[in-house]
Amino acid sequence: MRRTLALQPARRCGISVAGRWRSRGLRIHDLAAIALALAAVSAPPAAAGQTEATAASPLDERAADIAAVLRGERDPAQVFTAQFIAAVPPDQLRAIGTQMIASHGPLLGASITGRESEFAATLVLDFERARVSGPVQLSATPPHQVAGLLIRNVEPKGDSREKIMADLGALPGSVTAFYAPLDPAATPLLAHRAEQPMALGSTFKLYVLSALAHEIAAGRRQWDEVVRLDQRSFPSGAMRDWPRGAPVTLHGLATAMISVSDNTATDQLIAVLGRDVVEREVRSTHAKPAQMLPLLTTLEFFVLKADLALARRFAQSNEQEQARLIAELSARLRGDADNAPPLTLDRPTAIDSVEWFATPADLQRLLGRLAALSDPTARAIMAVNPAVLAGRKADFPYIGYKGGSEPGVLNLTWLLEAPGGEWRILTLGWSNPAEEVDAAQLTAMAQRILALGAPAP
Repeated sequence: MRRTLALQPARRCGISVAGRWRSRGLRIHDLAAIALALAAVSAPPAAAGQTEATAASPLDERAADIAAVLRGERDPAQVFTAQFIAAVPPDQLRAIGTQMIASHGPLLGASITGRESEFAATLVLDFERARVSGPVQLSATPPHQVAGLLIRNVEPKGDSREKIMADLGALPGSVTAFYAPLDPAATPLLAHRAEQPMALGSTFKLYVLSALAHEIAAGRRQWDEVVRLDQRSFPSGAMRDWPRGAPVTLHGLATAMISVSDNTATDQLIAVLGRDVVEREVRSTHAKPAQMLPLLTTLEFFVLKADLALARRFAQSNEQEQARLIAELSARLRGDADNAPPLTLDRPTAIDSVEWFATPADLQRLLGRLAALSDPTARAIMAVNPAVLAGRKADFPYIGYKGGSEPGVLNLTWLLEAPGGEWRILTLGWSNPAEEVDAAQLTAMAQRILALGAPAP
């Protein structure tokens, strides 16, 4: 039985579904991946044989222009190419600037380093509390507008554990952060309210991945096993638009489920494996599995969010009653989103009862099972989309990621391998029943935590 979780009161007061279903909940795309990455727009290569740029080069001029755009002082259309603007509209650019300034303080200036050519280099943005950098590419054609820009690295200035803990505690709602070796006996590198359960959103799909990987390890399934697509949930994910009965491998389903958080792929895997198999995986690592059982499919999640009376009945029932309710719901839906009622999910809705819940220690044990697999396939799937930590591959030979969100809920979880071979978990959760949570702030916290490194002995 899912008990209703008491969330810390807010101190101050997704998925985009087309047609009759419109929702920003359970955002299966990676909020973390877009929170700091401005854009990675294909840019024409710089002309070969360019000489080293001078101080008055187009790169230096565009660096100042980019800073002005992020401050809201310059029209993006004057600075970026039409192709870039088509991919990242002006309003989105301004919003990113606002988010970065909120996270790092005033933008003091911009400079160019690591020049690769007259039109390609590394942009450095100097904020009050951080130094942010990434590759920038200009068009080789005058007026040499910005054709590509990707913010990859964030280096906090004068940061400390105490500052991070204070900033985590100042966020409205309920916030959890945990950075530690996977060895449960090891001392965490950072822990903030790590004993409390977090709403996971799509991070719950790691349980499905682990269940699949262990079924394959036991010889009961194969990664290249082909099944027929007969489930259909709501976005995100493109598989909902594939023909019914389309052949797809278990590897393809798992990759879509984790890398782009495809809901249909997730529900298909649960159907193929059996709900009981995934629930067995939950029980194997979860200290209080009743917080996640019976396991909801993504389609069932949406339907409960659409009917608050049904959601309340579900939350107030014991595990056996919940299982009967879900069985009735499943029989009615028949795995098809067309049989679901309409929903507009644009504010926090039943986030303390209709969700998937786990503590950092639960996820630590789950990632431990994935890290211990002799077959690296599941870990390779997790590494397809490392989110905002892509720029830290020099620090971590392996980075695997899964995140999840709905209005009022955000979870970011990474499996990391340190250079010495030590496996680590970094997980952050933020829930607020009163308002949306800010992905940019939480991803900035993740960057700050990793920048601290190991504690002094």
